[in-house]
Amino acid sequence: MELFREDVAYQEFQERRSTLDQQTQVNEATTRLRMIDTILFEVLHWPKDFVETEKYCRAEGYADYVFFLHGRPALVLEAKKADMTFVIPQRTLQDRPYLFGLFA
Repeated sequence: MELFREDVAYQEFQERRSTLDQQTQVNEATTRLRMIDTILFEVLHWPKDFVETEKYCRAEGYADYVFFLHGRPALVLEAKKADMTFVIPQRTLQDRPYLFGLFA
C-alpha cells in the first residue's frame, strides 16, 4: 500500500509525539524552536522560503508565522508558550482574511 505524503507526515508526527509532549513549562520562543518548527519544517516539510516569522501586520502587531502560497499569505500561525491554550470564540466566520484584533 502506497502512503500519501499526509500519511507519512502523520506517522512521523506520531513517532515524535512523546518527545514533543515532554516540552512543558517553556516560554513561547522555546516552544517555537522545539515544537512548532519541528512539526512545520521537519515533519510537514513546509518550505522555509514560503514562511515569514515576526511579520509586521499593520497596526495589529506581529504575526509569529505567515505562510505563503503562490506569493500570497495563506495562513497565519500564532505561537504560545507550552501548556497555554488559545481558543477562538465559537462563531461562524466567513471565508475571508480577518484582523488579529478580532481574535484578541
